[in-house]
Amino acid sequence: MCGILGGNNPYWDYEKGIQCMKHRGPDGTRIARMDDFSLAFTRLAIIDLSDNAMQPMFSEDYKVGIVFNGEIYGFTKLRNILIKRGYKFRSTSDTEVILNAYLEWGEHFITKIDGMYGIAILDKRDGTVKLFRDRMGIKPLYYYYDGTNFGFASELKGIVNMCNTISFQIDNSAVYDYLNYLYIPDPKTYYKKIYKLQPAHRLTFDIKSQKILKNGSYWKLNVNEQKGSQRNQKELIEELRYLMRESVKEQMMADVPVGTFLSGGVDSSIITYESGRINSDIETFSIGFTDAQYDESRYALM
Repeated sequence: MCGILGGNNPYWDYEKGIQCMKHRGPDGTRIARMDDFSLAFTRLAIIDLSDNAMQPMFSEDYKVGIVFNGEIYGFTKLRNILIKRGYKFRSTSDTEVILNAYLEWGEHFITKIDGMYGIAILDKRDGTVKLFRDRMGIKPLYYYYDGTNFGFASELKGIVNMCNTISFQIDNSAVYDYLNYLYIPDPKTYYKKIYKLQPAHRLTFDIKSQKILKNGSYWKLNVNEQKGSQRNQKELIEELRYLMRESVKEQMMADVPVGTFLSGGVDSSIITYESGRINSDIETFSIGFTDAQYDESRYALM
């Protein structure tokens, strides 16, 4: 978990904005202030702990920059493809893989990656900032836009603290939604003019015209509606086991110790079991409750 932030207003307080999200990344912060747009990052170092993997990260010609929160699964395969296409890497991070994939395929890079992510790419070549959120919406990404000023952050309070020249107004319809549903539906937030980028969506902001040029979905779930599969139950079970094992394996790539949250339920137990097959020293963490009705610690101990 890291924190990303950026904006086009030179008078905003980017230091305050990124510092209020320091809990997302205690391993260092960096701000890149530029004439027409600034980027900021607070880091939780997981893959490639060196400074070469620090963000904001820029291309060799400094014309494309990226801040990224999340994890790209199986990124080494894509890294090898890019190396064969002539790209050189300064780090072993998945961030640099995203950056070079964007340089190679433009916005279509998003079809080449799998993972959980909030990505912001500053492209000075066409004067745009592009935001991308993962398909399931695992990683958060908020943005502010009032027709002139544009900014984004991993958390709502990042925008509120950054935009020190803005007087935010409560969105009463969002309050109504919360009181009815106990959550605020996308893309609304508690404040007017601050929005959640929806899952599987990309947004393009043009810096010069100060306009949002695009905000739409880049992916949808395709469901096979054909009935009467010829495959038997045993084959389907084996395929599910294989997919689960491969998914856990890809998500265990790290240069720091990896553990699991074990509630005692079926899903966390399966993930812990598969993790233990890959790394027998896997650590587990559980939370218990004094109210026996909600406590699963006895199952986690089994």
